[in-house]
Amino acid sequence: MTKTEQLEKLFREWRSRSEGGLFVEDGLLSEKDWNQSGLRVVVLLKEPSETNPNATEWKYQDFIRNRQFLEEKGTTWPNLIRWTYGILHGFPPFQEVEENLHMISNSTERFFGSVCFVNVKKTAGSTRSNDEIVYQAGINTGDLLLRQIHILEPNIVLCCGSVVFRIVKDSLENHEIPLEPKMTRGGLERIWWNDLRANIIHYHHPMAFYPKAMTYTYLMNELKSIL
Repeated sequence: MTKTEQLEKLFREWRSRSEGGLFVEDGLLSEKDWNQSGLRVVVLLKEPSETNPNATEWKYQDFIRNRQFLEEKGTTWPNLIRWTYGILHGFPPFQEVEENLHMISNSTERFFGSVCFVNVKKTAGSTRSNDEIVYQAGINTGDLLLRQIHILEPNIVLCCGSVVFRIVKDSLENHEIPLEPKMTRGGLERIWWNDLRANIIHYHHPMAFYPKAMTYTYLMNELKSIL
């Protein structure tokens, strides 16, 4: 089975175990691009946002493919674009990325094939997430989340927010999957998932109130030291 077929099967099971609400799948933009990538990055987010009470089911990869994220307000997507671009392009300095951010944002199709955006909670929430609800939903389907990550076989799993990292860490421990807690030289918490040979990175949410230059530079420096 292809990765896409495996994910479709997984989502059918996930949907059957969801507790109601709008279910939003999150798969690969291009399996061919993903498989050919020298570096594959899974970006783990909390949950999809949907404020329309009459909305019908949609797929997160279509949201990415159709570049609807450019319509979003706030710092989430500008930071995610900076971070993923930097990781996949040799960790360029912040100023270089910032000076070209408009061009980079309008050409994400050139590198988003090496990125998979995954929500730990598949049912849509409001614009402001409740971490307790996200955590409980994530733990309840932690086995499915781990299977999704295993199907994708990434090199890096970037957990955006402490609750996201906690869901992954607790799920790995709950299912007795071998892991090695580690720390980068600069103090960035990470987990080495032994059999997957992937780094699980604990980072803050892209909406967190930190200077964008600092969050970019720190993340690039720490990842560069372990890759």
